[in-house]
Amino acid sequence: ITGPASAYKPLIAPNFGPNVRANTDTQSPNLAQQEPSIAVNPTNPLNVVAAAKDERAGTDTKQIWIYTSTDGGATWTNQQFPLLSPASPYSSDPIVSFSDDGQCYVTALPYGGGTNDGVQVARSLDGGLTFSTVEHLPGSSGNSDKEWTWVDNFPYSPYYHRIYVAWMDFGRNSSIIRLNYSTDRGATWSPVVTVGVANQFPMPVTLPNGNLIVTYYAGSAVAYRRSIDGGLSFSAFQSISTLTPPPCPPDNSGCSIWRLSPIPVNSVNPVDGAQVVVWADGRTESNARIYYSRSTDGGVSFSPAAQLAPPGVPNTYQVEPWVVADEQGTFHAIWYDDRENANTSIFNIYYSQSTDDGATWTPAVRISTATSDLRIGIPGSYNQAAGDYINMAVSHGNVYGVWTDTRAGNGEDVYVVRGVFTGGPATPFATATALPSNTAAAGGTATPSPCLIQFQDVDAANTFYPFVRCLACRNILGGYKCGGSGEPCGTSGDPYFRPSADISRGQIAKIVTQAAGLSDDTGTQIYEDVPPGSPFFVFIQRLSNKGYMGGYPCGQLPTETCIGPPATARPYFRPSTSASRGQLSKIVSNAAGFTEDVIGQYYTDVPQDNPFYPYVQRLTAAGVMSGYMCSDPDEPCDDQSRPYFRPNANVTRGQASKIVSNTFFPNCQTPARSR
Repeated sequence: ITGPASAYKPLIAPNFGPNVRANTDTQSPNLAQQEPSIAVNPTNPLNVVAAAKDERAGTDTKQIWIYTSTDGGATWTNQQFPLLSPASPYSSDPIVSFSDDGQCYVTALPYGGGTNDGVQVARSLDGGLTFSTVEHLPGSSGNSDKEWTWVDNFPYSPYYHRIYVAWMDFGRNSSIIRLNYSTDRGATWSPVVTVGVANQFPMPVTLPNGNLIVTYYAGSAVAYRRSIDGGLSFSAFQSISTLTPPPCPPDNSGCSIWRLSPIPVNSVNPVDGAQVVVWADGRTESNARIYYSRSTDGGVSFSPAAQLAPPGVPNTYQVEPWVVADEQGTFHAIWYDDRENANTSIFNIYYSQSTDDGATWTPAVRISTATSDLRIGIPGSYNQAAGDYINMAVSHGNVYGVWTDTRAGNGEDVYVVRGVFTGGPATPFATATALPSNTAAAGGTATPSPCLIQFQDVDAANTFYPFVRCLACRNILGGYKCGGSGEPCGTSGDPYFRPSADISRGQIAKIVTQAAGLSDDTGTQIYEDVPPGSPFFVFIQRLSNKGYMGGYPCGQLPTETCIGPPATARPYFRPSTSASRGQLSKIVSNAAGFTEDVIGQYYTDVPQDNPFYPYVQRLTAAGVMSGYMCSDPDEPCDDQSRPYFRPNANVTRGQASKIVSNTFFPNCQTPARSR
């Protein structure tokens, strides 16, 4: 979608329906069901799956139960999480996720002494009607806690459909974030990856370019670490905001009736990659309010913390927020709020939305139809936990909220509400551009593109497929006619792209000029070896006239003689010479108008005195590209285990496609950035 980040008109407030109890147990008094998670099937917004820790088998018998609805949350079926045998006696902390093609995943934390204690993952291929447990995550054990799961559902991410699970390791007197990922839809999982030290609550999300952000609670701060290589390595600690944990309840009961954890929750706008992070904070009035911070530059920086929905009532507690973005780019948030019974333990669920990447939020509206007293029904073994979090899911005009509810008066239940936009999905101000096939258009419906370009050596499974196709469908690059040696035409007759072949300086000039939309006058000839009529003349002239790239003084090579006095002779461009990774970084960064100040050092072999340093830093910070893990004899790890960029290595046609596509068309859409 073209246009600014806030490209959508304000939505009509969702029409929220009745609150429905999702757990179907009938024992009396009610036992505890809490800490629910919910996800909606992207292929069917009426198919919803939730899960919670559930003690319906008896007091202090905590197990994960899964709740499934196929009618928009009106009715529910329940089943127990399929623990691996021999089953652990207890399980907790469920998380529900869907891939964009309808596969459902539930992660859980079995514990209590079983051989499979740790993190387990169950998968459903029928919308949550049946599940099978597919894996116990390597490295996890009974010391593992508070896992969160994310599926990369961005088609133009290099890690499309990769599943990430981040969790806390409290073993050996440590407090470390660990992570596992799966590249085969959960069938197998990577060895455990160390993310870094934290207090609690690591949450992974991916941006449309594939960058992975793990937010977490760091005691006095909301923090994050970033990975640009699919979870193989992570940056150092970076702070989003200071944080004051919510104080004890206000009714003079001390901290004996519940605990309120400041869990940072991150969400990503799939349209432009903006992030909104929310949490409960005790910095105001000795109570708790919902605060948020936003990033619109890929997590390079975050805005100062601000209150999301000030209640306008003193002594108000707002806790356990959740935020999620829909496919239109609208952010939706819910939380517990006691503004109607301030300074008490009586809460309702409130809702707000933002259509401008969190810059502004609508007035909060109540969506629960009965109050919840969070002192009711807490099992004695739960360490005063009335439930640490609630949850949301959104899809195609449907908004689902789920929370722990005590309206029955004698226990904790899981309730769900569905909201529907009576005005339909948001309407973009700008017009939609032609997108590659199988990409959702503005209204959220997959729309075939007229682009029929295919390359025989770049199929859908190729790493560079989304980037090559994105540029080819814009007529920015092309391929080679089939029929040559090793490139038979076969039955399709499609051309070849040669993604592993080196790309030349002339070819780079052409694709960057076209991607940047440069159309300036070419001017007079600059380079001796690029005369008018050369196939790359127009593109090289336009980039060089703006100072985005340069050439070589004449006389450096025997074949590059100076025509006239050396002081006035034209330089040479060498259009057929292979371009290096450093040169490409400089040309792309300049043409995209990246001028941000740079600090630090991402790569061992690109220190601050390297001529390509600022350009490599800027593109890496923007999530455009990454490097190679250290450890080879020629690339030893430094004291920070930084990767290598290889700035002098030739860049391939596939690599160039990825860098140019990510820079000028992130998620294969045209950004608003001016150039």
